[in-house]
Amino acid sequence: MAVRTTPAIIAAAIIAVAAALFSAPTLTGSATAEETLTELAQDVANLRERLDKAKKDVRASNKVATQASNSLEDTKAELEDAEQELISARRSGRRANSGAVSAAIAEQDTAQVAAATRSEMVQLIREAYVHGSANAELAAFVDFAAEGPQVLNVLASHNVASQRIESSVLSRVEDTGDDAQDAAKQADGARNDMVAATLRFDQAKDDVKRLNAKRDSDSKAARRTGRDNKTSTAKYEQVEQRFIKAQADFRAQLDFNGGAIGEIGSRPDSPAGNQAQLVWDILIAEGFSQEAAAGILGNLQQESNIDPTLLQSGGPGTGLAQWSRGGRWDSGSNSLLAFAGSRGLDPWSAVTQTRFMIYEMESVIGSFDLPAFQKSKDIVEATVYFHDVFERSADSSAFVTGVRGSYALNWYQALAGNEEAKR
Repeated sequence: MAVRTTPAIIAAAIIAVAAALFSAPTLTGSATAEETLTELAQDVANLRERLDKAKKDVRASNKVATQASNSLEDTKAELEDAEQELISARRSGRRANSGAVSAAIAEQDTAQVAAATRSEMVQLIREAYVHGSANAELAAFVDFAAEGPQVLNVLASHNVASQRIESSVLSRVEDTGDDAQDAAKQADGARNDMVAATLRFDQAKDDVKRLNAKRDSDSKAARRTGRDNKTSTAKYEQVEQRFIKAQADFRAQLDFNGGAIGEIGSRPDSPAGNQAQLVWDILIAEGFSQEAAAGILGNLQQESNIDPTLLQSGGPGTGLAQWSRGGRWDSGSNSLLAFAGSRGLDPWSAVTQTRFMIYEMESVIGSFDLPAFQKSKDIVEATVYFHDVFERSADSSAFVTGVRGSYALNWYQALAGNEEAKR
């Protein structure tokens, strides 16, 4: 927002103020109020970190608990199917066993019939060809020439015996033999079915046993993860309550001790001085990462030397971020003066102006991705983003990265290091 000056002027200004800027930052007003505010801001930041971790723990425990619960439900469904399969397999086994018994009986019966039929055939053959009349028939053939037609009656009786064997017995032998083979095949099939049914039953029984064990294991896991989930949720709620209180205490301190930490009334007669620590504390307490806060301070140093009372020489720039008079400083319902007036705040204080910056990032500048920016972990990238989207000065990208980025890195080392030392 500041008007671009020449490189020579910028370089001279940097050299002139460099030593003063990075000495220990000082706040206007009571040292006790400053220390209290910083401590409260640190409490808020620490609790925010713990709250974020607790939230991650809750999400993780929710996921584990859900997985355990789903696994238990799946196992119960599988077990129910396996139990139904066991019942079905038991019934099939009984039917197969009964069928095998019936088939074995049929096999035995048909085999006996076939054996009896073959015995009958043998007996008839013996009667036709083996007993004494057969020998007479054979002799008749020899004497046929001498005896002539007299032997025909004997031959006729022989033919009748042969026809009797062939027509009645042989066909029954064949039929009963076929029946016996069919019965044997059916018995073999029934025995195979019984074996398959037994294997199916054994498998179903093993599945039920395995799934019962898995159900017990899943039940224990579900109970354990459920307890863990309740514990992590309770911890999160505990930290959340502490965080809410710490944040309320911090904001109350800002309101109560405003006059002691940079509140200087209307149009200042003298500069308020560098307010880096105060701006840092507010940003950290409001959820900005240390990298994001440093990126903002790097820009504010270039704009105003982090002095909320600074007026741009020969230009409209005003305050920490050098908001333009006739623009974001005092024009319209979203201006800094309108923001301060509607809340009864001093527009010239670092507290008001830092709150207004956050308000603009959150509600006014539509292209500013505040949630993402607050999580920034790269100082220079945060510096460039804040410049390009919030400040929008005429500085070149090289200048923003090199100069504003260097300021940001220095503030990070000065202020983030102090926070780590306090933890």
